[in-house]
Amino acid sequence: MKNNIIFISYHHSDREKAQTVHSYLSSYYDNIFFDKDLNCLSPGILWSDAIMNQINETTHFLCIVTDQTRNNCNDPSCFFFHELYMAKLKKN
Repeated sequence: MKNNIIFISYHHSDREKAQTVHSYLSSYYDNIFFDKDLNCLSPGILWSDAIMNQINETTHFLCIVTDQTRNNCNDPSCFFFHELYMAKLKKN
């Protein structure tokens, strides 16, 4: 049986909110992918590949969207939307 993995996706303008959510969830769950957690992204690795690999492994995708997200990420090249798209395409 696959371990549950929670992936937290957010735009960098919402980092503080995402950190709050991560702190809360960490008190209940052990396996959370949060890019600012040093255990999730090691130095020297290509972070975009690591994130895409983690999305493929995740069982729960949590997307934090606020007004700041909509105001600051209105370009389709925004990586936040790429994460969301990859999660949508993910096969279970």
